[in-house]
Amino acid sequence: MCIRDSYGPKQHPEKLIPKLIYNLINNHPLPIYDKGKNSREWIYVDDHCEALIKIYKKVRKKEGMGLGDAKLLAVVGFWFGWFSIPFTIFMSSVVALIFVLPSLINKSRKMSSQIPFGPYIIIAAIFYVSFSSQIKSFLL
Repeated sequence: MCIRDSYGPKQHPEKLIPKLIYNLINNHPLPIYDKGKNSREWIYVDDHCEALIKIYKKVRKKEGMGLGDAKLLAVVGFWFGWFSIPFTIFMSSVVALIFVLPSLINKSRKMSSQIPFGPYIIIAAIFYVSFSSQIKSFLL
């Protein structure tokens, strides 16, 4: 299952599910690819995010984010669409790792230390806003 196989609010109209719905409503022919032999599985974006959270909790055996971080991610998703959320989570994790890894290597911080995630979410959201068209074209 890929992020691109998610569907949900604010999905681009040229993607398969919005295109199918539009064509059905407007009595246009449905697009058929590869003579109808193509098959794909789809997952609703909220279910995709919930699965990622459950996997994280199962692997780490603790919460990955506080309630404020989840609210901040919800705001990012509300402003920039569902597509921004997986990217923001990934990018904020990478940025946090870049900033925190030196202190873990120097042993000035323990693996069990709590790290404020909100600033890294904001950095990732700014990065997303700055490069959203390039990110979308690269991932899609």
